[in-house]
Amino acid sequence: MLPDPRLEYVACIGAPAGDFIAALDAFSRHFEKITDVKSAANQINKFEFDVLVASQAKPAEIEAALPLLKPEGFLYWEVERSRLEGAAKFRSVYSYRKHLKKMGFGDIQIYWHRPNFAACKEIIPLENTAALNFTLAKGHVGLKGQAKEIAGKLLKMSGLLAFVVPCFSLVAKKND
Repeated sequence: MLPDPRLEYVACIGAPAGDFIAALDAFSRHFEKITDVKSAANQINKFEFDVLVASQAKPAEIEAALPLLKPEGFLYWEVERSRLEGAAKFRSVYSYRKHLKKMGFGDIQIYWHRPNFAACKEIIPLENTAALNFTLAKGHVGLKGQAKEIAGKLLKMSGLLAFVVPCFSLVAKKND
């Protein structure tokens, strides 16, 4: 999903799974798990990282970590609704794009990880109509399957899919 598959200098914030941290550490030239974002932003050289991975991070944490990300660097942000609290569970995936635009990000792509991050079978670009239609229409047999297909299409047509996708990620490029 990132434009360059080579991971150079990568920082991670939030609460990623242990296997995710191990993979980032194994495949990055330099990897740093940051537990205290505000402290790290003061201690680490500004603009050190090419990629900032935010797993289950709040927008305020991402904003605090922005000085660590190089200009033109990329953010990869994972959001799992079951881990969100209160009204955040019911926000549209597009509200996250608005937060990122306010923080100075552009080229924002949103992906649905189906069924979830740990057991992901598909990563579907939510704004690619053909890919979304294909996902919603395939492999549904029997009455239960047809009901799922109809429900998915209704959610898509009504615009409610953006409010119920359980696991999604955003990839965004830091401006300037």
